[in-house]
Amino acid sequence: MVKFRKIAFLTMAAVLLSTCATGISNLSESRVGGQYTVYAAEAQADAGESVATLTDATATVKNKKGWYTKNGKTYYYDENGKALKSKFLTYKGDKYYFNRYGRMVRGLNKIQNNYYYFRTNGKALMNTWKKIKGKKYYFGSDGKAYKGAHKVKNSKYYYNFSSNGYLAEGVRKINGVTYRFGSNGKPYTGWYTTKLGNRQYYSASGVAYKGPKKVNGKLYLFDKNGALVKGRGWKYYNGKRYFVSVKGTLLTGYRYVDGAYYYFSKSGAMYRSKWAYANGYKFYFNRGGKRLTDVDKILGKQDSYEIKVNKTTNVVTVYAKDGNKGYIIPVKAFVCSGGDTTPLGTFCTPAKGRWWTLMGPCYGQWDTLITGDILFHSVYYGEEDPTTLSVSAYNMLGTTCSHGCIRLKAGDAKWIYDNCDLGTKVTIFESDKSGPFPKPTSVQLDYSHTWDPTDPTMAYKCRENGCHKGIAW
Repeated sequence: MVKFRKIAFLTMAAVLLSTCATGISNLSESRVGGQYTVYAAEAQADAGESVATLTDATATVKNKKGWYTKNGKTYYYDENGKALKSKFLTYKGDKYYFNRYGRMVRGLNKIQNNYYYFRTNGKALMNTWKKIKGKKYYFGSDGKAYKGAHKVKNSKYYYNFSSNGYLAEGVRKINGVTYRFGSNGKPYTGWYTTKLGNRQYYSASGVAYKGPKKVNGKLYLFDKNGALVKGRGWKYYNGKRYFVSVKGTLLTGYRYVDGAYYYFSKSGAMYRSKWAYANGYKFYFNRGGKRLTDVDKILGKQDSYEIKVNKTTNVVTVYAKDGNKGYIIPVKAFVCSGGDTTPLGTFCTPAKGRWWTLMGPCYGQWDTLITGDILFHSVYYGEEDPTTLSVSAYNMLGTTCSHGCIRLKAGDAKWIYDNCDLGTKVTIFESDKSGPFPKPTSVQLDYSHTWDPTDPTMAYKCRENGCHKGIAW
């Protein structure tokens, strides 16, 4: 019994200390059996308004809730006199936590898989940074340490927090966008080389570049994982085709690549089945991206054309009109043979004929008069017969060898004859510069091949002979 009473008196003392901590003094007590009742004053004792009730085994705060500190440990009792355990307490706007023993916690604590930091007075940190053992945390409005990617205090960029709540390096996808974070938790910016040797670039906000992007004024291509695409050649990204130069940059604009002309947008994407303006002309680029050198079928028959003849290079180029921009669409080019006496200047075609007698006498098909006795006509024939072609004259196409007229393949002379109305403007000039299209070639004929393979009336003979497939038939 003596030992039992000692425990009861110790419990009584604890309650008295607790009551003093709440600012209550002048305590008194009464005992009924094994139970002690604590009063703040005699008047309360007379009225039966107790502060605490003790038994020989336990002590509970009754009617009042409040704080209790013993041996440097702080507790909080609810309105039922029970100490809070494994619970948060919000008191006068501040947040506290009491562990499973009812003790108020301090410092960094992991509670329900989240981290909190409590000051020495037990108040949780909120909306602030805190460096703990060399690691930096940010505690939000609920007191929880941020985890994952977060913007802090309206920052322009994200910070990366580990699963333990502190700033950490790593790679994260946020809303489908890849970010790399440094050891300080801030987004990595600029060039970065991975352990595998892949080069990546991160913007000022930490976003990994993907696709075509400019860095310091140079256009590069990054793959879907953010790695810089290396190596000269054709590359694909999101269904679009690009070309990486030997310097690692993307080509843009009008470019000559591996034997053909292409057009690339400002972002480096190759044009497909599209028109583009370049070097003062309007060109068409096919599905494979190559510039077409014959857009007659793309354009269809036009109301009018202009023809330019370069006497120096022996090339005829036909142009179509592009609205108020004028005749800047190269439609097609023909190899030709002019002569030393071919006149320079601008003329309008006044007449045309199916067969005309030329010098010699010899004969030309599909003739269009330019000026005076100067014509567009086929390579000459010995008779008005398409099987009497001058093979030697045909094999000299592309050289200056005529008596002044503009000699053409039969098929090209026919195109002008069929498509260019009388009054068509023809300009004959001299220049060492090449035109918008390269100079076409002409096949060399065997001397037994006395008809023009481009003559549509002679296609059957080529088919019979099994020659010039793709030209005649």
